[in-house]
Amino acid sequence: MRKTIIIVILILISGSLLFSEGSTQSGILTFTGFIPDGVVDFKVSTTLDTAVDLLSSDVDPTSGGVEIGKWSFELHGRPASGGYTVSYVFKPLEIDNTHPSIAFELIESGGETNVIRSSGSSLTIGIDEAVEGVERTLHARLTTDGLDSALGAYSGEYQSHISVTLSKD
Repeated sequence: MRKTIIIVILILISGSLLFSEGSTQSGILTFTGFIPDGVVDFKVSTTLDTAVDLLSSDVDPTSGGVEIGKWSFELHGRPASGGYTVSYVFKPLEIDNTHPSIAFELIESGGETNVIRSSGSSLTIGIDEAVEGVERTLHARLTTDGLDSALGAYSGEYQSHISVTLSKD
């Protein structure tokens, strides 16, 4: 019997140690993450790698022009406010500074309608549209004055550099 009492006492003591106050402890972990404010993915690429005959009907003022490049824009992470602007800056086609230049215009396609862009023009892009992704294809054609200049121009390779810039509003 003495043995039984000792076993019962040991069981009660060990049980009370297991379930006594303070034997259970806990802590709190915090998981924190963030989405950066508008990670921008903007790409401009050239699609035309050969010179175009400026007297051909492909670049006539009434034509759809020749495809010269594309740009795409996608926004990852929605900023709290604002929008974006894509702007175009370019000079007329030139062979050098001593010969007359040849005026041209850009035709921007890929939106709801084709839009004629001159140097200094821009396109405003809202946040929702930017998150979904925007892509435009650019064509070039001569203006009426540009065609007149081309018809009387010196032979040679004329060139213009087109700056396509994305800025945050």
